[in-house]
Amino acid sequence: MFELVQAGGWLMVPILLCSVISAAICVERFWTLRATQIVPKNLLVQVWNWIRNNEMDNKKLRELRAGSPLGQILAAGISNQRRGREQMKESIEEVANQVVYSGLAPPVQQQYRCQTYGSSQDCFPRRIPK
Repeated sequence: MFELVQAGGWLMVPILLCSVISAAICVERFWTLRATQIVPKNLLVQVWNWIRNNEMDNKKLRELRAGSPLGQILAAGISNQRRGREQMKESIEEVANQVVYSGLAPPVQQQYRCQTYGSSQDCFPRRIPK
């Protein structure tokens, strides 16, 4: 191997360096984007049971948001379900964009303001830059 590097001359050093860096990036992406990290096992079944049994409350929504990236997206849709399809879709898209691009932009702290309507409660994200 050293003979190949030596035969290539000084131009081989940056090529090798770039190869090592790209391999490190690949390993980091495989580690970060594990399926169990993004979509925990039985998450959808658990959320569906909470909704079906009418157990979804603010505590469960906070737990869902904190659990995984998919949980953040599901919580956005669930918390805006009574606001209509367009509002719910818009909130899901906004949170999904934040989840997808969270590694590229400075972190945004999420705070939710909640309003109670009879026995139900809707929560809306309010962005606060750090």
